[in-house]
Amino acid sequence: MKIILAIILSSFFIGSSYAMGIGNDCIHCMYYQNYMGINPYQNTGYEQIHQYYSPWWYRYSAPQYTNYNRPAPWMQWGMNGHHFPTHQGGGVMGKPNVYVYGSNNTEFEISIKFSEKSNLLSAIPSYQKVWRGKIVNNGILHENAFYRYYYYDYGVDISKLQWESGKCVKDDELMGYLNNVLNQSGFRKKEIDDFNEYWSYKMPPGDSYCVYPQRNKELNKVARLETKPAAIINRLSFFIVPQVEKDLNRKVSSFKKPSREWKAEKQNANQGIVINEWGVGWLDQAQFETNNP
Repeated sequence: MKIILAIILSSFFIGSSYAMGIGNDCIHCMYYQNYMGINPYQNTGYEQIHQYYSPWWYRYSAPQYTNYNRPAPWMQWGMNGHHFPTHQGGGVMGKPNVYVYGSNNTEFEISIKFSEKSNLLSAIPSYQKVWRGKIVNNGILHENAFYRYYYYDYGVDISKLQWESGKCVKDDELMGYLNNVLNQSGFRKKEIDDFNEYWSYKMPPGDSYCVYPQRNKELNKVARLETKPAAIINRLSFFIVPQVEKDLNRKVSSFKKPSREWKAEKQNANQGIVINEWGVGWLDQAQFETNNP
């Protein structure tokens, strides 16, 4: 019998408010207990309304709950690290999409080799040391199921990434800048469309952002992709640091800004197996309270 283990600690699958810790993420539990009588949640931040005990965020409505317009459990300017007990590298890489191209019916394997302080958080489809698939009709056949791409979340050792090159942009310039970089780096239209579909409403509030692009050189230090047969791999992930929180109106001043503008390099490949991967990374909130990487 084949047992498939699903990893549920994901920066994009967990439902929780930044003020709540692991184990307190159940949004239904409150309504099954103690409708009238002594409040079992006294001094925990829960309030009594209409003789029901409800969490403090009930009045914000479902669209405001947890990750609807933020990338993950969030705390001020970065990830709430308490939600990632195995994470120790200072950042989280969110939803890198892995697109695989080549001749129809070509079989392949992809494995991810993480550095010491980088680790897998979640993957779709399930990742157990290797993904094995077959290229079919602009997508992937994996264990008799069709996927347009693989994707995964992982904790990342930010000390191995580059923090010198990048660009700081205003709120209304951010998505345009990211799109231009993706296009200049050789990503296809449908890949950029997927990027916009997900990230256009997942960016945390901010008046401005500093973006630090990471390419193969940096990403291979934290999560190297290895393939069989050999493939041409084009990777690009953006680490994004909000500079001003709109709802707090407080500047982020402790994290250094890029000292020079980052230049895109296009990689063209039309033969053999080609893999394109984009992603977006976020710092743990603790990085704003300690030293820069």
